[in-house]
Amino acid sequence: MPEPRIWDVIICGAGLGGSAAAEVLAAEGFTTLLLEKHSVPRYKACGGGVTQEFMDGAQLPENIIERPVEHLVLHHLGNQTYEKEGKGACLWRADLDAFFARQAVTAGAMLKEREQVVAAHKENGLFHIQTSQNAFQARILIAADGVTSTILRCFGWNRFKPEEVAQTVTHEIELGEKTIAQRFGEEHLHLYFGHDISPMGYGWVFPKRDTVSVGLGCRLTHTKNLKESFDNFLRFLKKQLAGGKVVHRVAHMLPAALRQDFGKGGLLAVGDAAGLVDPLSGKGIPYAVTSGQLAAETAAYALETDSIDQASKRYHSALEENLLEGLEAKRGIQEDVYRTEANINRFLQLWLTHRATVIASSLWHASQ
Repeated sequence: MPEPRIWDVIICGAGLGGSAAAEVLAAEGFTTLLLEKHSVPRYKACGGGVTQEFMDGAQLPENIIERPVEHLVLHHLGNQTYEKEGKGACLWRADLDAFFARQAVTAGAMLKEREQVVAAHKENGLFHIQTSQNAFQARILIAADGVTSTILRCFGWNRFKPEEVAQTVTHEIELGEKTIAQRFGEEHLHLYFGHDISPMGYGWVFPKRDTVSVGLGCRLTHTKNLKESFDNFLRFLKKQLAGGKVVHRVAHMLPAALRQDFGKGGLLAVGDAAGLVDPLSGKGIPYAVTSGQLAAETAAYALETDSIDQASKRYHSALEENLLEGLEAKRGIQEDVYRTEANINRFLQLWLTHRATVIASSLWHASQ
């Protein structure tokens, strides 16, 4: 079929949020263009841990599951350890993102790879997108292009402030399937807390089949030299990582605060671009998918009812109903949780038996 001159919706970024939005819109019969600056699949810095609830909801195929997970092990300063059940899996984000992109294409979306957005503006009620290869027009535009979103900057949105982002460093280290099981457990994820590790964040080891993702994150305003902190973390794990081969090194930024606005008229932001990441854990996968779906439902309604100018208000209401309360509560206690070692320890003890949202919304202040 020939491409439409004007698309109903253009989505910039074929990560989880963008692809989830594209699948919903295409399935509803709207002409949907999904632009991605890289080729799919592409490497994405991420621990790759997902819950069983997410796996079931997304109907993930078995072939992308690298290692099943049954337990979370929470280490505080290396000498206090808490273990809780946490059923799910570890996988590569490249595989997960590619699966969601394929779902969108199967539903009828058009995916164009290696199309990096270089400029965007709105004129006569239409969004005009210029990529490194082509020019496109659409009635609605969804920004799913990450924490440094080019799309949002094209429309005058500010970058996140230093206190609103976290810096992460990740090494992918090959150890072998049996060695990982012996040193870290067959079905275990490990999180490491304490000011000696990260004053406003934590370290992690997320095992894949024969590789472990070892990472460290900290709010940008609370770290002087994250590389030095990460090197210290690697020394802390020296015995467990002995003999491993580093196959990938990457630094990455994550939002640690919500944007004040999530859209303007027919421009909607999802996932990291909107700041929809858990400020306590850095978890972003479920928030990206849910926000992408909500943005798509909002866009579909706006197109059907010719109410595009009201789309951002409707989208904000949908986010409030489904996501914002819990994220705002977690942001509200983040600094207090990491303020002292005693507070970190108290949070981890609560985390053994309660979800983080419940802790933030009701238990944290009540337990003081």
